[in-house]
Amino acid sequence: MGIIFLLYQIVIFYWRFSRLKKENRTKLQSIILFAAYSIAPFILYVAVFFVLVAIEDVTTGIALIGEGYGRSIFFVAGGGIILTIILTILFSVIVYFIKPNKK
Repeated sequence: MGIIFLLYQIVIFYWRFSRLKKENRTKLQSIILFAAYSIAPFILYVAVFFVLVAIEDVTTGIALIGEGYGRSIFFVAGGGIILTIILTILFSVIVYFIKPNKK
């Protein structure tokens, strides 16, 4: 799962960077949009995990997720959030040095 998140981050980085000159956005808007696209799958991933745990607690107690998966989610989500922060900082530095569009 961590590899999927890493590939997603690379694709989002490339996509937002390639769209930077084509769109009529400020640098700050581009950075915020990149951060939002980057953090969204991690929020969804953790939300699905919590929903599965809540269903387990509310229903008969049958485990919908295994113990090992439950313990690994914190490492995967934590690593994903750290990766998002690092790539957002890198994207911000790169965007800072790009010349603005002349219109």
